[in-house]
Amino acid sequence: MPEESIDSQVRKGGLIRGLVLGFIVLALSIVSFYFITSASTTPVMALVVLYGFSTIIPLAAAIYFAFNLRNTVGGYLTFKQAVTGVFVMVLTSYVLLVIGRDLAFVKLAEPDMAQKTETAMLKNSADMYKQQGIPQAKIDTKIAEMRKQFGDGQGTSIGGIVTNFVENIILLFVLAILIGAISKKESPTYLKA
Repeated sequence: MPEESIDSQVRKGGLIRGLVLGFIVLALSIVSFYFITSASTTPVMALVVLYGFSTIIPLAAAIYFAFNLRNTVGGYLTFKQAVTGVFVMVLTSYVLLVIGRDLAFVKLAEPDMAQKTETAMLKNSADMYKQQGIPQAKIDTKIAEMRKQFGDGQGTSIGGIVTNFVENIILLFVLAILIGAISKKESPTYLKA
């Protein structure tokens, strides 16, 4: 049986790590939803959880998995191989998140997820503005602007969903390029055949 090429090992490894990353991101997304919508959440904690769980932890995990992938396939990856592996990983993770959260969780467990998130974000923002000593009239204006922004996202069409999906794929590719650049490691010239 012929030995599997590095490129196919990278794609397969990216897929496996993408599934793991996807489940991590899905779990963090669900936990952060319940944390943010809980009544005892302070505005600062809501922001920390929102950005920590949706950005910092998944990004750190993706970087870790990229280096883990490189080590698994022999310790050396070209830029192209690194980007390919990372892109497969983050794309798999994104698809799992969309299926798990946006289709399954929202439809089965929390059909009012968007409304609950909006209510919690508006409440936390108003509380934060009050703590900063901003006048109530200005707070009302800011909250009205936020409500309008939330309202603009409601009832999106199929075209809007497809556009959003394509934009996310492009952003994932840019992320894959950045992480691939960090995790690549060319083999020394004396090792090349």
